[in-house]
Amino acid sequence: MVPSPYRHGARLFAAALGFALAGGSAAVGLAQEARGESTYTHSSHRPDGYILSTDNHWLSSDVDMGELEASRARLHGSFLWFRRSGKAWLVDDEATLDRAVKLFEPLRALEPEQDALRDKERALDDRETALDDEEERIDAAMERLEASSGDEDDDDDAPAAPDARPSAEDDREREELAGRMGELRAKQRELHAEQRAIESDERELDAREDRLERDAESSLWKLMDETIANGTAREPK
Repeated sequence: MVPSPYRHGARLFAAALGFALAGGSAAVGLAQEARGESTYTHSSHRPDGYILSTDNHWLSSDVDMGELEASRARLHGSFLWFRRSGKAWLVDDEATLDRAVKLFEPLRALEPEQDALRDKERALDDRETALDDEEERIDAAMERLEASSGDEDDDDDAPAAPDARPSAEDDREREELAGRMGELRAKQRELHAEQRAIESDERELDAREDRLERDAESSLWKLMDETIANGTAREPK
């Protein structure tokens, strides 16, 4: 999945930091949980939200598309824009932006696992497709065999076709097809067991990623509060 230049959620920043997108799902709502620890009072009609931009890659939460587009048109380069208690703030201090970006770096440790998991999923998908194709071939052969046998049974007095096969040959083919189908079913059961294991690994990896995202956003909101207190944040022009 190719990431958009910007999306809602902490995983959006994958392109800038080299993170991997997992399932392509966005971390909408994580900021609310993190901000629950803050002493600031939220606006009742405009939720707190932010945009973190570095090298034209965007991380955002609780910012609508209109605000994103407006920010892209008005602001350039690296910056941290955020809305706190209904008021907008802008930070372009390089040291602060570096601290903000580094908050999300623990997610990078998950990248090898995410890549390996996607490789396994693709391999399983290829195996499943091959098994489905084999099943279709076996079913088609069985249908042809049954249709041929049915035609002979319906008209016992009709002369046999020149290429009609003896019943024993039909039986041997049925047995062969049944054996192939049995082997196929065993392979499908094995595949499904591997798929369930992959799904379990994916859920565990997603849970770890969510925890890291919550921690990063919680720290980011504390950093934004700090910029307000120390004057690093200013009102956008």
